[in-house]
Amino acid sequence: MSAPGSAGDAGHDHGDHAGHDHSAHAHGGGAPRPGAPQGTLPVLQAPGRTNTLPLASLHLKSGWHPAPVYGWTLPLWFGGLYDEQIAARATAAIFDRSHLGRFYVTGECAADVLGRVFATDPHRVPPRGVRRAVVSREDGSIVDIATLCHLDPGRWLVVTGPRAQVALLDAVEGAVAAGEDVLVRDRLPESVLLSVQGPNASALLEQVLGPTLPHAVPPGEAHELLLGGYRALVARTSQIGEDGYWVLTSGEVGEHFWESAVNAGIVPAGLAAHDALRIEAGVIESPHETPAPATPAASGLDALVQLDAADGTPRAFPGAAA
Repeated sequence: MSAPGSAGDAGHDHGDHAGHDHSAHAHGGGAPRPGAPQGTLPVLQAPGRTNTLPLASLHLKSGWHPAPVYGWTLPLWFGGLYDEQIAARATAAIFDRSHLGRFYVTGECAADVLGRVFATDPHRVPPRGVRRAVVSREDGSIVDIATLCHLDPGRWLVVTGPRAQVALLDAVEGAVAAGEDVLVRDRLPESVLLSVQGPNASALLEQVLGPTLPHAVPPGEAHELLLGGYRALVARTSQIGEDGYWVLTSGEVGEHFWESAVNAGIVPAGLAAHDALRIEAGVIESPHETPAPATPAASGLDALVQLDAADGTPRAFPGAAA
């Protein structure tokens, strides 16, 4: 893919030496709660205004039908809900998932820090592995169903649900113990997250990324790659039960990627089709489909909870006792 513009950071900074920018919280769906007790993970309410997707102007040109959802103005559909569902099941569709939170956790003790927050044991996620993961409150109810991408030893990407992005980022920051050299860096304000899903996703993406790149990422893995000279993260994962890819990159590269994908025959699709396809595939989302006091076991997510570490010792995380 030939990306426009000058070379630079396209989704993350490999150094990750800059501190977390707390001013990004308002952009991410609400302000943090100062002084919230450790282990308390509230689901934040939508802010009084809606946030704008980086690719909103592009979606407008494509004839989107927008609506305020999760504190964002999101495309509900483009050409039509039914046609978009059919495209995702028969060929391939592209979704803008940039309303989901995303942040990097880096450092030698990164997995330990994540393990203090997640009921899912990050130590069981192999390098380059992509896994759904659950976060609970002290009473065992569900805060969020996120996705953990173990990029390299000591380097993780966390993709949150649409309503817990600020709370979960704050919880991970708060779980870093004194003396642990672990950095948590928000990427929400400076990246886009695009999802290409469908049985022909790999074949059609060959026209966008070249003949080898789609197949370089095996199912269930996440790789950091170059797209036209720009850094990007490509994860082969799906929430709708099809072959699919997540692409995390800069807004500039994301705009070019979206246009190239559509020109290759990948159908633009909105939130309504994604939710219908996701529910059809039995993939639930927090918080609306897991309202308190629902627990992981009551929600069919007990396989995502590991009460014991691999060596048999009990794990300590919010809700473990419950």
